[in-house]
Amino acid sequence: MPKTAAAKARFRGAIGWIAKFVPDCAKLWARFDNDPTQQHFDDILDAVRRHVELPPMVPGRPLQLYTDASLEGWG
Repeated sequence: MPKTAAAKARFRGAIGWIAKFVPDCAKLWARFDNDPTQQHFDDILDAVRRHVELPPMVPGRPLQLYTDASLEGWG
């Protein structure tokens, strides 16, 4: 669970790209933002785990890899 404002911002950034696929993610985040308890943090993680399924890589099948070119990080 993020303890500092910087850690909280990193966490939000990490789930931000996937939030549009998670129902009520904004409501869950608002609860966590107003009252950062372990339960609210776990609720966000559970929602992401329930609604996002990334298929495994299958050897021998085509794979598309998208990256950014910012030279400042990974994307």
